[in-house]
Amino acid sequence: MAKPQILVQHGGEFALWDWHFAQIAQAAPGADVRVIAAAEVTRDDVMTADIIFGFPRKSWVAEAPNLKWIQLPSAGSDGWHQLRPDVLLTKASGVFGIPIAEWAMAGVLMLTRNLHLYRDNQRESRWAERPGAAEIYGSTVGIVGLGDIGREVAVRAKAFGCRVLGARRTAGAPVTFVDAVLPLDEMLPQVDFLVLAIPNTPETRGLISAERLAMLRRGAYLINVGRGVTVDEAAMIEALRSGHLAGAALDVTAVEPLPPESPLWQMEQVIISPHASGRSPSANGDRRTAIFCENLRRFYAGEPLINLVDREAGY
Repeated sequence: MAKPQILVQHGGEFALWDWHFAQIAQAAPGADVRVIAAAEVTRDDVMTADIIFGFPRKSWVAEAPNLKWIQLPSAGSDGWHQLRPDVLLTKASGVFGIPIAEWAMAGVLMLTRNLHLYRDNQRESRWAERPGAAEIYGSTVGIVGLGDIGREVAVRAKAFGCRVLGARRTAGAPVTFVDAVLPLDEMLPQVDFLVLAIPNTPETRGLISAERLAMLRRGAYLINVGRGVTVDEAAMIEALRSGHLAGAALDVTAVEPLPPESPLWQMEQVIISPHASGRSPSANGDRRTAIFCENLRRFYAGEPLINLVDREAGY
């Protein structure tokens, strides 16, 4: 019987190290583990693989005769859930909650304490106070999406003395550090900070519409660490211009990279990062590899895999 062929793609933001490769080999005894830089993966590599850890070219995946399972390195599965229903598909949920939640709270603190504006002052050697600083203690943080990221945001918001509300697609048990889980439209008028931690699905695209932005208190802040397409970006820009939104911290935008002509670049009450909130050595290597190794163990033992993509829900 031929050895199982495992293809591990690495490089760039998904770089792995020697100890990660050793962990994978230990989790798959008897398998042939091939580690190849993502840019150097060929069609033949995919055609002979039984298991792939990475983002293989989708057109090759559609033809791969031996392929049984793909472990995505990302928490999102945009577009992948529609591919090869006969192939198991898992994602890296649980990897990014900590760094992304830290980014979200950093955005809140920067906006309320004017740190981004003082950084501008520093570049100009200008000692001048920026008006409008505020405390987040006692404020209300509303989180849309109570998966790994949303729950980690709740932990940190509660530590800052905030009231924490949540909204999610499906009903479920109470969430630790969330004071109440409410319907979205009931939650929106109550929040000072709206944190979006939701995936890109048909149900979430445009979820935060002009009408829902108008439900927010005047002077509320928007923090988006999910997907840019979940927000009506034109309506958000208008709300920022009018002052209805006091500010926004955006790790994601509707079009990425954000076009140079977007007015968001010129708004001093907006913080933008290039879909980078999840970057950290622990998330990028250690946690991803741990999930893959646990799934390898389960795969060989015939047990259900963790983080299976819900193909109907799209994530």
